[in-house]
Amino acid sequence: METLIATKDYEYDLPPAQIALYPLAERDQSKLLVYKQGTIAHHQFNQVSDFLPEASTLFFNDTKVIPARLFFQKDTGATIEIFLLNPANSTLLVQQAMVTTMSSQWICAIGNLKRWPDSVMLTKEENGVTLTAKIIDRTKSIVEFSWQPQSKSFAEIITIMGLTPLPPYLNRKAEASDRSTYQTVLSS
Repeated sequence: METLIATKDYEYDLPPAQIALYPLAERDQSKLLVYKQGTIAHHQFNQVSDFLPEASTLFFNDTKVIPARLFFQKDTGATIEIFLLNPANSTLLVQQAMVTTMSSQWICAIGNLKRWPDSVMLTKEENGVTLTAKIIDRTKSIVEFSWQPQSKSFAEIITIMGLTPLPPYLNRKAEASDRSTYQTVLSS
């Protein structure tokens, strides 16, 4: 018999007071929830080694959060949010896509897509950089970006133009400090 998993099985009440809006300065002081044989205990992350069985294998996430949220303002006043997900060329690694110059195509999540016709090119200017975005494939959510000056890499462009993507439950706008504090301590 096949067991179906429903998203409602993962819904729970999370009071706003329990959500950390900012990381602790000392990351190892963050909370650690330990569940063992039906008992839940609260500890600090610097105690994690006390709860790991001997000969455990640990896998570390050393990925870096990029400023992947781009906001464009249309002439009509509508805001279009573009969230970079993956390079559109499936053989291209994110690292390779970041060093491209002149143009780059990405699969994106697009907020307010219905207000962005295929024929409209979005433009954003900031700090001497001009970034344009055009929908290449609406069904696959592929957006092509091009910029001036073309000598800058895509990584440089989004560093200037993009915002750190924060989880929506934080209910706050990204701040400059999020570029460093929202990273895992292992990212380089």
